[in-house]
Amino acid sequence: MRHIKSRYKELLVWTAYFLFLFSFAHDNWGTLRNGAEVSLFMVGVHATIFYTNYYILMPLTFAKRKYFLFILGSIAFAMCWIGMTYSIFSWAFHSGYWISPEELKSFRHFQHFLELEQLWTARVSLSGLNVFFVSILYFYAEQDKKLTAQMWALEHEKVRAEVKLLRMQINPHFLFNALNNIYAQAVLEGSKVADSIHKLSGLLRYTLYDCDTDEVALVKEIEYIDNYIDLQELKEAALDAVELRVDGNIIAAKIAPMILIPFIENAFKHGDIWDGGWIKIEIRAVKNLIEFSCINSIASVHKEKDVASGIGLKNVKKRLKLNYPERHRLRIYNRENEFEINLKITNAYNLPNH
Repeated sequence: MRHIKSRYKELLVWTAYFLFLFSFAHDNWGTLRNGAEVSLFMVGVHATIFYTNYYILMPLTFAKRKYFLFILGSIAFAMCWIGMTYSIFSWAFHSGYWISPEELKSFRHFQHFLELEQLWTARVSLSGLNVFFVSILYFYAEQDKKLTAQMWALEHEKVRAEVKLLRMQINPHFLFNALNNIYAQAVLEGSKVADSIHKLSGLLRYTLYDCDTDEVALVKEIEYIDNYIDLQELKEAALDAVELRVDGNIIAAKIAPMILIPFIENAFKHGDIWDGGWIKIEIRAVKNLIEFSCINSIASVHKEKDVASGIGLKNVKKRLKLNYPERHRLRIYNRENEFEINLKITNAYNLPNH
């Protein structure tokens, strides 16, 4: 489809070029038919120059650094198009096909400079030289575009591999704490253990199965966050330390899976909700827009850096650029006593496939 669109654009450019030439040629050649034929001939010559250089000379010689061969090929090609142009103009003038003998008299003032066919051959050839250089620029512009697309695709695959690896490597520290908390709950409140195990299995199911796509319903991402928070709050000291507010059409909205989780994990890592800290999370889906904010207190005691969390935050920034180019805004505020994340994603109901 992209290839077809490119061809349509090129056809439009050549059509516009023909109309531009025709707007001048029909006055010089007496009749509309003559003007149209001459303009069409010039477009044909220039298109031949453009595509021969673009598809043959450039890729086979210049792009392979065979510069001497490129120069020889260009000279030979130039001689061919100049010779062909001169032959056609010479035939057209002397046969009276494009201009009658009477009309030819009006051009006699050119005779003391050049023969008429020489004059028009020079015009077409010099303008063809410009087209030749334009084709060189166009070739390198297209090559640069292809290279950028390839690099973008490689970067996207790299990020996908990193995400898959992160999904398979569930934070051992979180899993260890969750199991310990469930064990303590089993000793004290056995009736709630089944619910906690169900939430933990929900986290694992979402990570292993639901996330194996380019997009998920926002409601599923929120369910994961909700279960994650509940398991973190199993300790009595953490009760009511986290506030989660959800608003809008979270069922219709789509989002890249696991794109919000690293921010939540980072908040728990630094918020220290088990020692008087707090976290406030808000998720809104309104007017084709997802708004996410996460604010957490900063623990006074410096903690050892969590390498996995650092990788997760770096990865989510890459994913935002790849999944939502020009469609997201991420703001991070690191204040003295609190850390804040603000994320906005537009066109949330139409996530492009990759």
